[in-house]
Amino acid sequence: MSSSSRKDFKYRLHQEKEEHPVLYTVMKWVLIILAVLLVIFLILFILVFIVFPITFMISLTLERFFLFININVPKNPQFDKPHEYGFHGVKNFYVTSKVDVNSSDILSIGAWWIPNEKYINSTESMDDILKKDEFPVLLYNHGVMATRILKFQYIYDTLRKYFHVVSIDYRDYGDSTSHDLSEEGVVLDVIHTYNLMKSKTKADMYVWGHSLGGGISAHAVKWLKDNQGEIPTGLVIESSFNNLHDEVYEFFLTKYFKWLPWFEWSIVHPIHDHGFIFNTTKNSEDIDCPIMIMHAKDDPVIPFFLGQRNFNVTSSNRKSYQGPVLFHSFAAEKNYGHVGCTQDPEVPKYIEDFMNVCQEWKKNQTDVNINKIHRKIY
Repeated sequence: MSSSSRKDFKYRLHQEKEEHPVLYTVMKWVLIILAVLLVIFLILFILVFIVFPITFMISLTLERFFLFININVPKNPQFDKPHEYGFHGVKNFYVTSKVDVNSSDILSIGAWWIPNEKYINSTESMDDILKKDEFPVLLYNHGVMATRILKFQYIYDTLRKYFHVVSIDYRDYGDSTSHDLSEEGVVLDVIHTYNLMKSKTKADMYVWGHSLGGGISAHAVKWLKDNQGEIPTGLVIESSFNNLHDEVYEFFLTKYFKWLPWFEWSIVHPIHDHGFIFNTTKNSEDIDCPIMIMHAKDDPVIPFFLGQRNFNVTSSNRKSYQGPVLFHSFAAEKNYGHVGCTQDPEVPKYIEDFMNVCQEWKKNQTDVNINKIHRKIY
């Protein structure tokens, strides 16, 4: 802009100011506000889409928090008073777990004993009830943003119609011992609880995992098979994903970052590199017991198609001797979302049918083993 042009521009501004002082003042403040908003927007953009991903990439603590979201729900929980939350006949106890496979250090894992509804008013101890081998035992593994004090009473009410239920809080959840969270760690907490309950009863053992608990449960059941030769009677995976990698792309918090060119190397790769895999499908393919998968079509946390993908791939890659894989979906119109599947009136029938499938599979496995022994003898 030439010197004369600048002078003309300043002159016109001066004229506008003299002729329309109110308009001039308003426009000046509008421009100031727009400039301030632009600066704020740029700062927020840098903080959210640049600083946060980089911090996430280098901070294992931040990764753990967003993966496990281990906050107490409800606030200030009183785990030794289940009746105050509407749960009757429930007993609080603790399980000993190792810090890791090779460690001698131990952790205390908070647990609830939720006996079959037949024993709601019983004064018998957990050990005495378990010795009767009257009902199968189900180990329930919750997801993130949860403790064994579930906000939804119908979950336990449904499960205890058929099982004795044991619900745990993994390390650093609830009143369990605080410790750095890892996939191996939470899986070990489930394994040690399973082994404890197995030592107390000859009844069938089932494992049920909700959300992240589904990934934890599948990993735990595979570990039990590979390392102990122990196989539960059945596994239920509710509202869970096929693997954590795919869920990271669909999670309601991270999906807003997917468009970033650095999303994979700042969010996805660090999670995998730090050992958070939770490959539910791969583990389920190698589990030798029947599996039931349930998922609501309106699930806003873990999209329905990830649960369906888990079923499709798992059922396609398993051998017949491993047991069938059942899948139950729930219409979006039912508004079950992420946690409501077990309130569906059909779920009791699904559970009964699944238990029958598991018993039939177990009988067939016993017959096969007997035939193998006979062939060796003769």
